Amino acid sequence: MILIIILNAVFSLIALITILAIHTRSATFDPNANDFGHTRAYDSGTFDLESWACSMANSRTVEAIYPPQCHIEHIAKCMLIAEFLLSMIAVGIAAWDSKGADKRWKGAIEMKKARNAYFHEDDEGDGNGLN
Repeated sequence: MILIIILNAVFSLIALITILAIHTRSATFDPNANDFGHTRAYDSGTFDLESWACSMANSRTVEAIYPPQCHIEHIAKCMLIAEFLLSMIAVGIAAWDSKGADKRWKGAIEMKKARNAYFHEDDEGDGNGLN
């Protein structure tokens, strides 16, 4: 079980690093660039969805679809960070729980031995456990 939790934390860390690296390397939209050419295509770099939506949201020449998309992309990144933090907390709790498991098992075995000894002694008594 702890292996699955650790793998979840590792995969969420990989996803977080990947998304942040892609966003860092992403281009930004320059509305003053004359790079549209005869195809009317903007070809001044590679964008991730967040950079494109947020760059276009600041432009006055676009439709109203980009500001909500920019917010959605910011929320998605925050959710990924929250998922990573929660998975790290889960790893810490699982490690703490497995560390104390040996003590709990030893205590449970001792309690079972004591209970068996107590009830074994009671076989000679009147059945109420009070000899």
